[in-house]
Amino acid sequence: ANLLRNDASINTVEEFLDTLINSSHYDRRIRPFFDQRRPCNVTMTIHINTISAINEVNMDYNTDLIFRQSWYDPRLNYSGTDWAKKSPQITLHYSLIDRIWVPDSFFRNAKEGKRSDITVPNRLIRIHLDGKVLYSQRLLLKLDCQMKLQKFPLDNQTCVVNIGSWIYLKNIFQIINKKKKEQYSFI
Repeated sequence: ANLLRNDASINTVEEFLDTLINSSHYDRRIRPFFDQRRPCNVTMTIHINTISAINEVNMDYNTDLIFRQSWYDPRLNYSGTDWAKKSPQITLHYSLIDRIWVPDSFFRNAKEGKRSDITVPNRLIRIHLDGKVLYSQRLLLKLDCQMKLQKFPLDNQTCVVNIGSWIYLKNIFQIINKKKKEQYSFI
């Protein structure tokens, strides 16, 4: 973001974004805080829109959910620039998501999954002036749930959503549940 502080010739939002996420100084392959050898803390929330197709035989269910992750990326900090006064946050078009680093989070107990793309891909990235990034996406998942059916039909089930990082170790990439006590119930 130092390029932004020294460049008074940035006049349009297009020029601003091209400078902020320019591949000559921002490498999306490298996670935030890599050079400081600190972990990147990713806070996540899940909003469940629907739960359907509960299948006791296959021990799974379908869900439509909004998966939100947020983290700090100091390379995207633009506080102290003229753009901070114009816009304290910027929402990127979904086509620009592939130009910045995003967590490699995945659902460990997913049997199937896809992103919703009706009518356009349901994803967004919002960058705040301090470098905080919000990544939100709508997902359609079939998740494994090992149900205990001994008391059927008077049973209650607890189905976990198990999320992890595909390549990073815990000391490098930490997932934090924003609503630690939140549990979802369905009958």
